[in-house]
Amino acid sequence: QANYNITPGNDITAVLKCDGKNVLDKLRWGFLPKWAVGSATVKPVINAVSETIYKKKFFVNAVKRSRCIVPMDGFYEWAAQPNGSAKIPYYFKRRQSLPFAVAAIYEQIEIKDTLGKVTSVNVCAILTCEANDIVKPIHSRMPMIIKDMNIDEWLSIADLDEISFNLFSAPIQPEFLEAYRVSTLVNSPKNNGENLIQPE
Repeated sequence: QANYNITPGNDITAVLKCDGKNVLDKLRWGFLPKWAVGSATVKPVINAVSETIYKKKFFVNAVKRSRCIVPMDGFYEWAAQPNGSAKIPYYFKRRQSLPFAVAAIYEQIEIKDTLGKVTSVNVCAILTCEANDIVKPIHSRMPMIIKDMNIDEWLSIADLDEISFNLFSAPIQPEFLEAYRVSTLVNSPKNNGENLIQPE
């Protein structure tokens, strides 16, 4: 089902490798490693900075062994205004309107509800990198896009080291994307429809 306004804490459709096969699954957007479950001070994280991910205990095990991709048609970024007024949303999509793959990491954790029932949940974070020249005028960061020809390798490497990771993490070429301004309706998670990605 199409979703035009996914917000943190909701489910994201992702592709991950399971027993040698690519599997489509629902992951909750908000990453938490197993050792942090139940901590009152550690909160779920929605984005992981690619440049420092191997230096963070929070992410390092997942990036080595539990990588996935989030297939999408586009993403939003918001441009700050010099006068301090409300930020302006922009929509970024692949040229020719083709879908593309964004790098992510995931972890299976156990969550206990208020009645004490324990449920296994896959949680994830999207990886970000330095913005390319098409995104940079709007925002300094962007999702880390995996080239089509590299998707299976990204999913398959059993123990990804930092040197190999850096081969995937460069910002996608600017000509890969196009961008345009969209309605501020996207600022509210209550709004969800194709009208959110129409040019303003």
